[in-house]
Amino acid sequence: MKNYIKKQQTKLKRKRVGNIDVFIKDAPEGIDSLSIIAKAIKKIPTHLASYIDTIYVGKFDHLLKRDLDASYSNGMIFLTNDQKSEADMMDDIIHEFAHSVEEMHSDEIYGDLSLQREFLQKRKKLYQLLKPEGFEVDNYSFDNPKYDYDFDAFLYKEVTYSFLRSLTTGLFYSPYAATSLSEYFANGFEAVFYGRESNKLKQISPILLEKINNLL
Repeated sequence: MKNYIKKQQTKLKRKRVGNIDVFIKDAPEGIDSLSIIAKAIKKIPTHLASYIDTIYVGKFDHLLKRDLDASYSNGMIFLTNDQKSEADMMDDIIHEFAHSVEEMHSDEIYGDLSLQREFLQKRKKLYQLLKPEGFEVDNYSFDNPKYDYDFDAFLYKEVTYSFLRSLTTGLFYSPYAATSLSEYFANGFEAVFYGRESNKLKQISPILLEKINNLL
């Protein structure tokens, strides 16, 4: 990955958005990437937006292999250029900023295990909701807070997010929050800084909102 990044940086012209280097490998059709990135950064408190050094936009093998729209690693965000809309792109950016915040403030967010307990209680409820629907829930570990590819695929491909959304209203802010504890946090971060729905998040995930507010 590091060698790939070095090669790309020599090929692509660097842009700057605030203190962030932006390299556009493949431009999204009909979307001004630099403008969307700038708008996304403005939605996040300055000190929480300071952990990203570089953003790459384009077609990247590691995104394509896992059918991802974006990823975060070591101060860098990778965004697919295959964006449905400006809103989707902004949502992806803020979500990945959340993972950088999570990395830098891990002890504050997860140290007392209260957030993990809140998440796993919801996972237990999810198990109870899915089992009567005929899904093979016993093939998966609902009490594992870490990301698991098979569990992610189960929710995404077998259960489907559309069904999850109708089944878990009031349990998770959005279906993807059920994927792992890390995604649960990032989804809440989106709710606060992109959706501006702190009140809704407070009703659904009060400890999650408290953890985010403690970072402000």
